[in-house]
Amino acid sequence: MENEDKTKDSTPSAVESTVIPSDVSRILSPSELSKQIYSELTFQTLPVRYKKIEENDLKNILKECNDTAKELVEKGHTDANLLYRISNGKQEYSGADEKTFLSIFAKSRRIDFISVSVSAKYDKNKGRFLLNLDVSLGSTKGYSNKIQVSGDDELWVKNTHARFSLLVADCNNANRFLYSLLTEFLFQISAVIIIFAVSVYSTKYSEQIKLPYSSVYIFAAIFLLGSNSWTYLSRTLLELRSRFFPVVTFKERRAESIVLWLAVAFAGIAVTWSLNTTFDFVKGKVTANEQTKTENIGNQPTR
Repeated sequence: MENEDKTKDSTPSAVESTVIPSDVSRILSPSELSKQIYSELTFQTLPVRYKKIEENDLKNILKECNDTAKELVEKGHTDANLLYRISNGKQEYSGADEKTFLSIFAKSRRIDFISVSVSAKYDKNKGRFLLNLDVSLGSTKGYSNKIQVSGDDELWVKNTHARFSLLVADCNNANRFLYSLLTEFLFQISAVIIIFAVSVYSTKYSEQIKLPYSSVYIFAAIFLLGSNSWTYLSRTLLELRSRFFPVVTFKERRAESIVLWLAVAFAGIAVTWSLNTTFDFVKGKVTANEQTKTENIGNQPTR
Protein backbone atom coordinates (compact mmCIF):
# COMPACT_ATOMS: atom_id res chain seq x y z
CA MET A 1 0.00 0.00 0.00
CA GLU A 2 2.79 2.38 0.88
CA ASN A 3 4.47 1.65 -2.49
CA GLU A 4 1.24 2.36 -4.31
CA ASP A 5 0.85 5.72 -2.51
CA LYS A 6 4.39 6.68 -3.42
CA THR A 7 3.72 5.78 -7.06
CA LYS A 8 0.60 7.94 -7.14
CA ASP A 9 2.39 10.90 -5.57
CA SER A 10 5.26 10.75 -8.08
CA THR A 11 2.93 10.78 -11.13
CA PRO A 12 2.62 14.33 -12.58
CA SER A 13 -0.89 15.72 -12.79
CA ALA A 14 -2.63 16.34 -16.16
CA VAL A 15 -2.67 20.08 -15.59
CA GLU A 16 1.06 20.27 -14.99
CA SER A 17 1.86 18.23 -18.11
CA THR A 18 -0.09 20.55 -20.46
CA VAL A 19 1.24 23.93 -19.26
CA ILE A 20 2.79 25.94 -22.19
CA PRO A 21 5.61 28.31 -21.26
CA SER A 22 4.84 31.97 -21.74
CA ASP A 23 7.86 32.40 -24.05
CA VAL A 24 6.51 29.84 -26.51
CA SER A 25 3.05 31.45 -26.61
CA ARG A 26 4.63 34.84 -27.32
CA ILE A 27 6.68 33.42 -30.22
CA LEU A 28 3.56 31.91 -31.71
CA SER A 29 1.71 35.25 -31.55
CA PRO A 30 1.23 36.69 -35.11
CA SER A 31 1.48 40.28 -33.87
CA GLU A 32 4.79 39.64 -32.09
CA LEU A 33 6.13 37.80 -35.12
CA SER A 34 5.16 40.69 -37.41
CA LYS A 35 6.84 43.25 -35.13
CA GLN A 36 10.01 41.16 -35.05
CA ILE A 37 10.16 40.97 -38.85
CA TYR A 38 9.37 44.58 -39.71
CA SER A 39 11.18 46.34 -36.86
CA GLU A 40 14.54 45.71 -38.57
CA LEU A 41 13.43 47.28 -41.89
CA THR A 42 13.45 50.91 -43.05
CA PHE A 43 10.39 52.16 -44.93
CA GLN A 44 9.99 55.23 -47.14
CA THR A 45 6.75 55.92 -49.03
CA LEU A 46 6.21 58.41 -51.85
CA PRO A 47 2.51 59.25 -52.44
CA VAL A 48 1.68 59.89 -56.09
CA ARG A 49 -1.24 62.28 -56.74
CA TYR A 50 -2.46 64.55 -59.53
CA LYS A 51 -0.13 63.06 -62.15
CA LYS A 52 -0.56 61.88 -65.75
CA ILE A 53 1.58 58.87 -66.63
CA GLU A 54 2.39 58.85 -70.35
CA GLU A 55 4.13 56.01 -72.16
CA ASN A 56 7.52 57.78 -71.95
CA ASP A 57 7.03 58.30 -68.19
CA LEU A 58 6.32 54.61 -67.78
CA LYS A 59 9.44 53.66 -69.75
CA ASN A 60 11.53 55.89 -67.49
CA ILE A 61 10.03 54.22 -64.42
CA LEU A 62 10.73 50.76 -65.84
CA LYS A 63 14.31 51.75 -66.69
CA GLU A 64 14.86 52.87 -63.11
CA CYS A 65 13.38 49.61 -61.82
CA ASN A 66 15.72 47.61 -64.06
CA ASP A 67 18.69 49.68 -62.93
CA THR A 68 17.68 49.06 -59.31
CA ALA A 69 17.55 45.29 -59.91
CA LYS A 70 20.98 45.36 -61.62
CA GLU A 71 22.38 47.35 -58.70
CA LEU A 72 21.16 44.70 -56.27
CA VAL A 73 22.70 41.92 -58.36
CA GLU A 74 26.02 43.77 -58.41
CA LYS A 75 25.87 43.92 -54.62
CA GLY A 76 25.66 40.13 -54.54
CA HIS A 77 21.90 39.69 -54.28
CA THR A 78 21.58 37.31 -57.23
CA ASP A 79 17.98 36.45 -56.32
CA ALA A 80 16.78 39.93 -57.38
CA ASN A 81 13.67 39.71 -59.53
CA LEU A 82 11.08 41.96 -61.20
CA LEU A 83 7.34 41.38 -61.40
CA TYR A 84 4.96 43.37 -63.63
CA ARG A 85 1.19 43.71 -63.29
CA ILE A 86 -1.25 45.65 -65.44
CA SER A 87 -5.02 45.74 -65.96
CA ASN A 88 -7.15 47.58 -68.52
CA GLY A 89 -10.55 46.40 -67.32
CA LYS A 90 -10.75 43.62 -69.93
CA GLN A 91 -7.30 42.08 -69.69
CA GLU A 92 -4.95 41.59 -66.78
CA TYR A 93 -1.35 40.49 -66.91
CA SER A 94 1.01 39.43 -64.13
CA GLY A 95 4.47 38.15 -64.90
CA ALA A 96 8.12 38.90 -65.58
CA ASP A 97 7.86 39.82 -69.28
CA GLU A 98 8.38 43.56 -69.70
CA LYS A 99 7.54 43.51 -73.43
CA THR A 100 4.08 42.05 -72.78
CA PHE A 101 3.54 44.64 -70.05
CA LEU A 102 4.44 47.54 -72.37
CA SER A 103 2.44 46.08 -75.25
CA ILE A 104 -0.75 45.98 -73.19
CA PHE A 105 -0.14 49.55 -72.01
CA ALA A 106 0.44 50.83 -75.55
CA LYS A 107 -2.63 49.12 -77.06
CA SER A 108 -5.09 49.84 -74.25
CA ARG A 109 -7.27 52.90 -74.35
CA ARG A 110 -7.98 52.62 -70.65
CA ILE A 111 -5.63 51.54 -67.86
CA ASP A 112 -6.99 50.62 -64.43
CA PHE A 113 -3.70 50.04 -62.66
CA ILE A 114 -0.04 49.17 -63.12
CA SER A 115 2.36 47.65 -60.63
CA VAL A 116 6.09 46.98 -60.80
CA SER A 117 7.97 45.36 -57.93
CA VAL A 118 11.63 44.58 -57.34
CA SER A 119 12.58 42.12 -54.59
CA ALA A 120 15.89 40.73 -53.40
CA LYS A 121 17.76 39.18 -50.46
CA TYR A 122 15.34 36.45 -49.45
CA ASP A 123 15.53 35.43 -45.80
CA LYS A 124 14.44 31.82 -45.25
CA ASN A 125 14.07 32.28 -41.50
CA LYS A 126 11.68 35.23 -41.89
CA GLY A 127 10.07 33.97 -45.08
CA ARG A 128 10.33 37.23 -47.01
CA PHE A 129 12.57 39.47 -49.10
CA LEU A 130 14.49 42.08 -47.11
CA LEU A 131 14.94 44.55 -50.00
CA ASN A 132 11.77 45.68 -51.79
CA LEU A 133 10.64 48.32 -54.24
CA ASP A 134 6.92 48.57 -55.07
CA VAL A 135 5.48 50.95 -57.68
CA SER A 136 1.66 50.92 -57.48
CA LEU A 137 -0.36 53.34 -59.62
CA GLY A 138 -4.06 53.15 -60.43
CA SER A 139 -6.85 55.27 -61.88
CA THR A 140 -9.70 53.51 -60.06
CA LYS A 141 -11.25 54.94 -56.92
CA GLY A 142 -9.65 53.86 -53.66
CA TYR A 143 -6.44 52.62 -55.28
CA SER A 144 -3.35 53.34 -53.20
CA ASN A 145 -1.08 55.37 -55.49
CA LYS A 146 2.39 55.21 -54.04
CA ILE A 147 5.99 54.14 -54.49
CA GLN A 148 7.29 52.31 -51.43
CA VAL A 149 10.86 51.29 -50.71
CA SER A 150 11.74 49.05 -47.78
CA GLY A 151 14.78 47.12 -46.66
CA ASP A 152 17.40 46.43 -44.04
CA ASP A 153 19.85 48.70 -45.91
CA GLU A 154 18.87 52.25 -44.90
CA LEU A 155 21.21 53.95 -47.40
CA TRP A 156 19.82 51.91 -50.31
CA VAL A 157 16.25 52.73 -49.25
CA LYS A 158 16.94 56.49 -49.11
CA ASN A 159 18.83 56.62 -52.42
CA THR A 160 16.17 54.61 -54.26
CA HIS A 161 13.39 56.75 -52.81
CA ALA A 162 15.20 59.94 -53.92
CA ARG A 163 15.64 58.71 -57.51
CA PHE A 164 11.97 57.85 -57.90
CA SER A 165 10.94 61.16 -56.33
CA LEU A 166 12.72 62.93 -59.21
CA LEU A 167 10.97 60.69 -61.77
CA VAL A 168 7.52 61.45 -60.36
CA ALA A 169 8.26 65.17 -60.24
CA ASP A 170 9.01 65.12 -63.99
CA CYS A 171 5.55 63.70 -64.82
CA ASN A 172 2.91 66.19 -65.99
CA ASN A 173 0.33 67.38 -63.48
CA ALA A 174 -3.31 66.42 -64.00
CA ASN A 175 -6.60 67.25 -62.27
CA ARG A 176 -4.93 69.08 -59.39
CA PHE A 177 -7.28 72.06 -59.73
CA LEU A 178 -10.36 69.82 -59.59
CA TYR A 179 -9.32 68.57 -56.14
CA SER A 180 -8.30 71.95 -54.70
CA LEU A 181 -10.19 73.59 -51.83
CA LEU A 182 -10.81 76.64 -54.02
CA THR A 183 -12.62 74.53 -56.61
CA GLU A 184 -14.80 72.87 -53.99
CA PHE A 185 -15.58 76.28 -52.47
CA LEU A 186 -16.61 77.72 -55.86
CA PHE A 187 -18.58 74.56 -56.49
CA GLN A 188 -20.63 75.00 -53.31
CA ILE A 189 -21.12 78.76 -53.75
CA SER A 190 -22.32 78.28 -57.34
CA ALA A 191 -24.83 75.69 -56.15
CA VAL A 192 -26.18 78.07 -53.48
CA ILE A 193 -26.51 80.90 -56.03
CA ILE A 194 -28.37 78.68 -58.51
CA ILE A 195 -30.75 77.29 -55.85
CA PHE A 196 -31.45 80.79 -54.57
CA ALA A 197 -32.10 82.13 -58.09
CA VAL A 198 -34.45 79.26 -58.96
CA SER A 199 -36.32 79.87 -55.72
CA VAL A 200 -36.65 83.57 -56.55
CA TYR A 201 -37.76 82.81 -60.10
CA SER A 202 -40.44 80.43 -58.79
CA THR A 203 -42.12 83.27 -56.85
CA LYS A 204 -43.43 84.60 -60.18
CA TYR A 205 -46.09 81.92 -60.03
CA SER A 206 -47.25 82.92 -56.54
CA GLU A 207 -50.25 84.81 -58.01
CA GLN A 208 -51.73 81.48 -59.11
CA ILE A 209 -51.86 80.36 -55.48
CA LYS A 210 -54.41 82.45 -53.67
CA LEU A 211 -52.94 82.37 -50.21
CA PRO A 212 -51.54 85.19 -48.07
CA TYR A 213 -47.74 85.42 -48.43
CA SER A 214 -47.80 82.71 -51.11
CA SER A 215 -44.54 84.01 -52.60
CA VAL A 216 -42.78 83.45 -49.26
CA TYR A 217 -44.09 79.90 -49.05
CA ILE A 218 -43.01 79.10 -52.60
CA PHE A 219 -39.54 80.56 -52.07
CA ALA A 220 -39.02 78.65 -48.81
CA ALA A 221 -40.32 75.37 -50.27
CA ILE A 222 -38.14 75.52 -53.40
CA PHE A 223 -35.06 76.65 -51.48
CA LEU A 224 -35.38 73.87 -48.87
CA LEU A 225 -36.08 71.28 -51.55
CA GLY A 226 -33.07 72.39 -53.58
CA SER A 227 -30.74 72.52 -50.56
CA ASN A 228 -31.64 69.03 -49.40
CA SER A 229 -31.42 67.62 -52.90
CA TRP A 230 -28.00 69.19 -53.36
CA THR A 231 -26.70 67.31 -50.32
CA TYR A 232 -27.13 64.00 -52.16
CA LEU A 233 -26.42 65.35 -55.64
CA SER A 234 -23.04 66.72 -54.54
CA ARG A 235 -22.00 63.25 -53.34
CA THR A 236 -22.86 61.82 -56.75
CA LEU A 237 -20.85 64.54 -58.48
CA LEU A 238 -17.85 63.83 -56.25
CA GLU A 239 -18.12 60.14 -57.16
CA LEU A 240 -18.16 61.07 -60.86
CA ARG A 241 -15.12 63.30 -60.33
CA SER A 242 -13.16 60.40 -58.84
CA ARG A 243 -14.26 58.11 -61.66
CA PHE A 244 -13.64 60.32 -64.69
CA PHE A 245 -10.88 62.54 -63.29
CA PRO A 246 -8.79 60.34 -60.95
CA VAL A 247 -5.76 61.55 -59.02
CA VAL A 248 -3.57 59.50 -61.35
CA THR A 249 -4.36 59.17 -65.05
CA PHE A 250 -2.76 57.26 -67.87
CA LYS A 251 -2.38 58.62 -71.41
CA GLU A 252 -4.52 61.41 -72.84
CA ARG A 253 -8.22 61.30 -71.93
CA ARG A 254 -9.78 63.52 -74.58
CA ALA A 255 -13.39 62.48 -73.96
CA GLU A 256 -13.12 63.38 -70.29
CA SER A 257 -11.53 66.73 -71.18
CA ILE A 258 -14.42 67.58 -73.49
CA VAL A 259 -16.96 66.63 -70.82
CA LEU A 260 -15.11 68.79 -68.29
CA TRP A 261 -15.16 71.89 -70.50
CA LEU A 262 -18.83 71.35 -71.36
CA ALA A 263 -19.63 71.08 -67.64
CA VAL A 264 -17.68 74.26 -66.91
CA ALA A 265 -19.51 76.10 -69.71
CA PHE A 266 -22.90 74.88 -68.47
CA ALA A 267 -22.05 75.91 -64.90
CA GLY A 268 -20.98 79.34 -66.11
CA ILE A 269 -24.24 79.83 -68.02
CA ALA A 270 -26.27 78.64 -65.02
CA VAL A 271 -24.48 80.97 -62.61
CA THR A 272 -24.82 83.93 -65.01
CA TRP A 273 -28.54 83.29 -65.41
CA SER A 274 -28.90 82.96 -61.64
CA LEU A 275 -27.16 86.26 -60.97
CA ASN A 276 -29.23 88.07 -63.63
CA THR A 277 -32.43 86.61 -62.21
CA THR A 278 -31.50 87.65 -58.69
CA PHE A 279 -30.54 91.19 -59.74
CA ASP A 280 -33.76 91.58 -61.76
CA PHE A 281 -35.78 90.44 -58.76
CA VAL A 282 -34.06 92.88 -56.41
CA LYS A 283 -34.33 95.68 -58.97
CA GLY A 284 -38.03 94.96 -59.49
CA LYS A 285 -38.70 95.02 -55.77
CA VAL A 286 -36.85 98.32 -55.35
CA THR A 287 -38.73 99.88 -58.29
CA ALA A 288 -42.06 98.62 -56.94
CA ASN A 289 -41.34 100.11 -53.52
CA GLU A 290 -40.41 103.46 -55.04
CA GLN A 291 -43.60 103.51 -57.11
CA THR A 292 -45.65 102.68 -54.03
CA LYS A 293 -44.04 105.51 -52.10
CA THR A 294 -44.68 107.92 -55.00
CA GLU A 295 -48.32 106.88 -55.20
CA ASN A 296 -48.77 107.27 -51.46
CA ILE A 297 -47.29 110.77 -51.58
CA GLY A 298 -49.52 111.68 -54.52
CA ASN A 299 -52.62 110.41 -52.74
CA GLN A 300 -52.01 112.46 -49.61
CA PRO A 301 -54.61 115.29 -49.21
CA THR A 302 -53.32 118.80 -49.84
CA ARG A 303 -53.83 121.44 -47.17
